[in-house]
Amino acid sequence: MQTVKRPTDDVRRQIAILMLELQALRDDTKVHMHFAGMELRDRWNRFELRHVQLQEAARHVREDALEALRNALVDHRAKLTELRDDLESDPEC
Repeated sequence: MQTVKRPTDDVRRQIAILMLELQALRDDTKVHMHFAGMELRDRWNRFELRHVQLQEAARHVREDALEALRNALVDHRAKLTELRDDLESDPEC
């Protein structure tokens, strides 16, 4: 007998993958922060605050909020990717 996958199972899997991607991207970005200027450090601090909030939300998310959390994580990943790219292109970093 084949089990039917619920849509929420797929979203939960996507959230788990996004969390792993974010952790790796965060670790990579953190390496570059040592030489970052004030503007980039401010962006990093805002990212860190949001990251903690999203981690907590992922731990306690209800079924009806899965899609909203997934969308927030996708947006968060895009912002971190932009920050990391800016750090890598900054001649001082």
